[in-house]
Amino acid sequence: MRSKFPLVAAMLLCLPGYALAQDYPNVNVPNSDERRRLMLQKMQELQQQKRIDDAYRAARNKIPNQKPNDPWADVRPPPATPAPKNKPQ
Repeated sequence: MRSKFPLVAAMLLCLPGYALAQDYPNVNVPNSDERRRLMLQKMQELQQQKRIDDAYRAARNKIPNQKPNDPWADVRPPPATPAPKNKPQ
């Protein structure tokens, strides 16, 4: 019985802490000023990202189309022209 007493006492001392933790308001929830500031910051980040994307698209559209590079063009023989087909009469 005596060996269980410190364990039970420690458990009983921990219980009020858990109950009080459920009772306190959440301290991580921002107030209205912080919420407004965070929303403005998020909107500015989205606008900045949109400007970056638009600049990227504009720069990409300025690149002229190039013909595909064929490194084996000199090694391959030229394509053979097919023989004309004879029409049966």
